[in-house]
Amino acid sequence: MAENSKKDRKPLLSVILIVIIVILAVVNFAYKPTPRVEWQAPAGTTSTKNSIMEYNWRKTVFLGDSYCAGAGASSQTKRWTTIAAKSLHWEEFNLCLGANEYFFPSSDTGEKVCGAATCVDYAAQISDAVATKPNVVIISGGRDSLGLVATNGDEFKAQICTLFNSVRKSLPKAEIVAIAPFWDATAVPNDLILMNNWIYGCATQYGAKYIAKSFNWLSSKAAISSDKVHPNDVGHQIIADKLIAWWNNTAHNKIA
Repeated sequence: MAENSKKDRKPLLSVILIVIIVILAVVNFAYKPTPRVEWQAPAGTTSTKNSIMEYNWRKTVFLGDSYCAGAGASSQTKRWTTIAAKSLHWEEFNLCLGANEYFFPSSDTGEKVCGAATCVDYAAQISDAVATKPNVVIISGGRDSLGLVATNGDEFKAQICTLFNSVRKSLPKAEIVAIAPFWDATAVPNDLILMNNWIYGCATQYGAKYIAKSFNWLSSKAAISSDKVHPNDVGHQIIADKLIAWWNNTAHNKIA
């Protein structure tokens, strides 16, 4: 009887084993991994295809002056940094402040140089920028310290280079982008062009990308607010569109 019982179990075990194999095969066949979504450049731009993780999402910190802080825009959602960040799927960290600049001489009072009780230069914000653990650092501005180009030129240029050197050392893997100083709808001063050249030289020396001649982006009076200095909503949109177009047509670091 015991032998017959064992013999009876063998076919049953075989059937169970076959059923398990069939179930596993069906499950394996039914499972299809989610296909990798590829990034495509917006219409009107040219770019090689890259994955979303390579090109879209990034922690991006902005250092800049009142233009970057959103002066002239009807709301923060209308400022160029926020428009660009939303379009490019960035996580925005905006550290921009009115009258914030590349350089302020320590010998002068804040009221004389920037109109505020205390002037803050970009170098003083490096630790705040590092704390955001950014993939991208975008630095813009320069207009408020334009008068120092003629009076403190050598010191000014040295401070610009020191800034980019410090940012590079503090964030060796970050992509650093410098934007030329913005200007309004009036003639661009020669000293602003000279400052542009200094920023370009220092930025590229320390491996930063440079967006040149942005001082011409707001040449239309329709882009300038009633104070005749800062961009209005139209102007902020122009700056954002220019930055977005530049980004989509430029090679960038991959996200780890």
